[in-house]
Amino acid sequence: MHQTSMEIFEAKKKALEQGESAFAAQLDEGKDIMSILVKANSEAAEADRLSDEEVIGQAPFRTFTFAGTDTTSNALSRILHLLSTQPKVQDRLRAEITEAISTYGENMTYDELVSLPFLDAVCRETLRL
Repeated sequence: MHQTSMEIFEAKKKALEQGESAFAAQLDEGKDIMSILVKANSEAAEADRLSDEEVIGQAPFRTFTFAGTDTTSNALSRILHLLSTQPKVQDRLRAEITEAISTYGENMTYDELVSLPFLDAVCRETLRL
């Protein structure tokens, strides 16, 4: 992610150095946050300018990229990985789910599923980690 951030930053910086028209064309096309940050930083007084690393650190696309990829499937993968490293926890969770299936049937409702205390604890602990 850092490498991609650097590549985007360098492209914006190069466009600005090539002249206002090249940068303006690129800025008008996307109106992206990195272009705005680079331009604002170049127009700031010398004492107020950020270093390249600081500009990249201010860019929110790292956060957006993380937020956009931290999906339910990633959380499920993390739960399965943690369970694979903790066989006793896996066995206890399997027993709770097996008992719930025998009580409620295979097509449990949402309320029945969230009433499983150990399953809830495993999910919460995974999210905490």
